Amino acid sequence: MKWAYILDLSWRNLMNRKIRSILTISGVVIGIAAITFLISIGYGFERMTTSKISTKDTLNIFDINLENSDLSSITAENRANIAKVDGVEKIEPGLSLAGKISNGKVKTDILINGYNNQFLDLNDVRMFRGERFKDADTNNVIVTTAVLQAFEVATNDYKSAQYDLEILATHDLSPTLQDGEAKKLEKLTIVGVIDDDQTSYIVMPYEIIRSTILAEHFNVAKIKIADKTKMSDTRLKIENMGFGTNYIGDTISQIASFFLVFRYVVGGFGFIAMLVAILGMFNTLTVSLLERTREVGVLKSNGAVKRDIWRIFLSEALVISIVGGIFGIIFGVFGGEAVNLVFNRLAVQRGSEPVDFFYTPPYFIIATLLATFLVGFLTGYYPSKRATKINALDALKYE
Repeated sequence: MKWAYILDLSWRNLMNRKIRSILTISGVVIGIAAITFLISIGYGFERMTTSKISTKDTLNIFDINLENSDLSSITAENRANIAKVDGVEKIEPGLSLAGKISNGKVKTDILINGYNNQFLDLNDVRMFRGERFKDADTNNVIVTTAVLQAFEVATNDYKSAQYDLEILATHDLSPTLQDGEAKKLEKLTIVGVIDDDQTSYIVMPYEIIRSTILAEHFNVAKIKIADKTKMSDTRLKIENMGFGTNYIGDTISQIASFFLVFRYVVGGFGFIAMLVAILGMFNTLTVSLLERTREVGVLKSNGAVKRDIWRIFLSEALVISIVGGIFGIIFGVFGGEAVNLVFNRLAVQRGSEPVDFFYTPPYFIIATLLATFLVGFLTGYYPSKRATKINALDALKYE
C-alpha cells in the first residue's frame, strides 16, 4: 500500500470514532500548549532580562576592574601595552571619583564620572531626556534621574538651575594632590538625563576632570575586541598584567543558567499534562486494535502484508500526535501573546512601559514538532506491532 492511501485510510478510521479521536487529540493539544506556553514564558523573561543589561555590541566589550587588581591605577604605559594585546580593537580610559554637588540650597554626595563620547558609545549610554555633551564642553554635564530627585527637580525641568561641583582627588591618580583634596567647578548646566533612579552620578567630559584635578593616570577603562569568541583569551592576557576585568557576558551566562533551570521546572508541569495525553493515546490505540480485530483479518485475507498493517495503525498514532502537536503549538503561542497583550494594556494604563515577556524561539517550535512525532511513533509502536501478529483466521472468527 502507498503511504498516501494509508494516511487517508487512517484519517477515515479516526473520523469513524470522532468523539474518541477528538478527545484524544485534545489531550495532546492541551499537553503541547501547556509546554509551549510555560517554556515560552521562560524564554521571554530571559530575553527581557538580558536585553535590559546588554546589546549585541556589548558582548565585545569588557571593563578593567581596579578593585580586584594588583595595581591602583592605569598609567599611560599600561594603556599602550593593553592596546598592543592581540585582539584588542579599542581602549577608552576614564575617571571615576567621589564628589559633592550643590545648587546653592542643597548639597549632596555624588559619584563623578569623566568619560568622552567614545567611552559613552562603548558603555551604551542612552539618553532619557536631552542630549550628550560635546567632548570640548567645559560646563555641560549629564545626570541621572536620581540626582534630579535629590534636588526635587522635575525631569522635564532639568535645565532650570546651574550647579557647583567639588571633585575629591586621589593621590594615585593625581600625584601632585593629596587624597580627598577638593577641586571646584562652578555653574555647570545639565544637558542630558539618564533614566536611573537608584544611583546618583554625574557624567562630564573626561578632559575637563583630568585637567581640573591634574590627573596623570586613569582608574576606569573599557576595552573592545574585534572577535568575541576570543574574549576569554584577551581577558586572560590583560589579567596577567595585574588587572581585574568585568564582563557583562559573565552575568548573562549566570542568567542563562538560572532560566535554563526555570524552563526545566515549568516545563515539568507541562510534561505532566503531556504524560496524561500519551496515556490517553495509548489507551485509544489499544482499544481501537481490539475493536478492529476482524478488520485486520479482512485486510490480511485480501492480501495486506504485515508491513501494511503496521503502517496503518502506526500512521493513526502519528496523525493524532502531529495534529495535536501543531494545534498545541498554535494555541500555546497565541495564548501567550494574548496574555502578553492584556498585561501590556494594563501596564500602559497605569503609566508603565510595555514589556514582551513571552517569546517562542523557532528552534523550540521545530524541536516540539519532532518530539510530538517521536511520541506518536513510540506510542503507536506496540499496538501496531501487536496488530501484525494477529492470525487472519482467528481475526475473522473474533467477536
